[in-house]
Amino acid sequence: MKFFPAGIVFAGLLATAAVVSANVVVFNFPLSGDQEVPPVTTPATGFASVMLDMDSNFLTWDISYQDLKAPLTGAHFHGPADFGVNASVLVNLFPTTGVTSGTIAGSTTLAEAQGFSANEIRDFIAGGMTYINLHSDGAQGGHGAGELRGQVVPEPRTYGLMAGILALGAAFYWRRRRC
Repeated sequence: MKFFPAGIVFAGLLATAAVVSANVVVFNFPLSGDQEVPPVTTPATGFASVMLDMDSNFLTWDISYQDLKAPLTGAHFHGPADFGVNASVLVNLFPTTGVTSGTIAGSTTLAEAQGFSANEIRDFIAGGMTYINLHSDGAQGGHGAGELRGQVVPEPRTYGLMAGILALGAAFYWRRRRC
């Protein structure tokens, strides 16, 4: 019976090893006018879910938004930029323009853009140095300025899961070593 708990731990480690080796980072975050630089007053709201496979540089996104002041004129990942800083376009999201509510879903394998390598772009995204911007002519300044923005920041549970797995592995190692 002593082996049973250790066997469960080992099986758990094997089952979660695929998650760790896939090296997928998940991002879920709101989009709002107050994250724009400068902040904009808008009734619009949005939410983005982004996944990035760090091994293959494969990026997917699913964005929903509603109540833009004017029809959507564009949507992009911008970077490198921290909160409160504007930056150049890294990845075009190719949205359906001319609507004030909707969804934007897509994927791409990151490639060179704006003079950055695919790995640099991947690192900007994974490191929280990018943001999604939805543009409309209804934003302050008009002419396709940003109306909704959201900083791409990894979910705490993604890193928490990875840290938990490492801690579990260390505990298993030390327990086994003591026996």
